[in-house]
Amino acid sequence: MLPKLFFLYFVISFPISLIGQTTQEVLMRIYPNDAFLKIDTQLINVSKQPEPFVLKLEPGNYPLEIWASSFEIFRDTLVVDANTHRYTKTLTNRSALFEIYKTERNDYTNSRLKRTGITAGLVVANLGALYLCVSNNRLNGLEEDAARLQVQHLNLALPASLEANRAAYEAVNDKYKKERTVVYLKRSVGVPLVLLSSYFSYKFLKKIRAKKLEEPQLRPDKNPFVFNGLEINTINSAYHLGLTFRF
Repeated sequence: MLPKLFFLYFVISFPISLIGQTTQEVLMRIYPNDAFLKIDTQLINVSKQPEPFVLKLEPGNYPLEIWASSFEIFRDTLVVDANTHRYTKTLTNRSALFEIYKTERNDYTNSRLKRTGITAGLVVANLGALYLCVSNNRLNGLEEDAARLQVQHLNLALPASLEANRAAYEAVNDKYKKERTVVYLKRSVGVPLVLLSSYFSYKFLKKIRAKKLEEPQLRPDKNPFVFNGLEINTINSAYHLGLTFRF
């Protein structure tokens, strides 16, 4: 009697144990984490899954597609057998829409840099020219030399030294007069020219800045897994299928 019961238990439990071994747990890691994974006929929104998430699949070959906005769709075949434990994929190929955005972004950045460079260059040039026109550093230096020679003259006693000091003072005084003439000329002619240049620079900058630069925005790619306004969204790919309607 006991051998018959044992045989009956073995016959019943053996198929059950086989059923428990028909599915394989596959650890999935998909990047970026806002991607969509379509495996066979099931669709998984990766952003709504834990990281990593587990799929329970029966042995076999599963066509899969992975897509995320700004990336090209990736196609592969997942072979599930007793040695399949994990699957990892990182999307790298950018979409055509993203490449257009990148080009527009580079053009926008270059235009801003060019505009900023022109503005800074004109401002620095006009301020530099104004400084050169009004500065009198050399004149101040000659004044200091003349004052030093005057003080020195009072401390000299020898006629030869007094004569040499007087000659030096007269030479510095002549240079001072010439330099003062140059400074007055720069101020009388140069300052109006700088002011005129500043005016035209302002008009030019106002004109180029009137053209508003529009910062490009990255537009999301159309989800290839959405057809006729119907998005299939599998929350738990093994046991649950949800439908999300877009109006």
